[in-house]
Amino acid sequence: ESMSTEKDHVVYSPKFSCCNHEWKLRMYPGGNKESRDGMVGLHLEHCSGTEISANYVFLIRDVSEKVIKVKKSGIAGTKFMSNHAPDAPSKGINKANGWKNFVERAKVIGVSNNVLNHRTLTVEVRIKPDD
Repeated sequence: ESMSTEKDHVVYSPKFSCCNHEWKLRMYPGGNKESRDGMVGLHLEHCSGTEISANYVFLIRDVSEKVIKVKKSGIAGTKFMSNHAPDAPSKGINKANGWKNFVERAKVIGVSNNVLNHRTLTVEVRIKPDD
């Protein structure tokens, strides 16, 4: 799938497991409706049936493994609600958390930046549940 520049166009990663929970990434290559122009939005979506409080980090590297962008969640654990909960956020708990202005689009799609590997953007995700 190409990296659309249309606002609110969403691309989901396949589900993956970490810390006994299921997750997926939600990316807005052209940003979401609240993003600044030229920005990519990136969010971590919780897909399991129980709540979890965790810290997370997103990293984007170029093909030589050089870090292009890193963003970490806040110091206090971010709360993710159950995927069975209603869509409306409750008491500061959401199904997905992340950044509407994660990285400048030009930094990740420019051919000279060597970030895309066979037209694929790889995002490294680190998740650490609160104790």
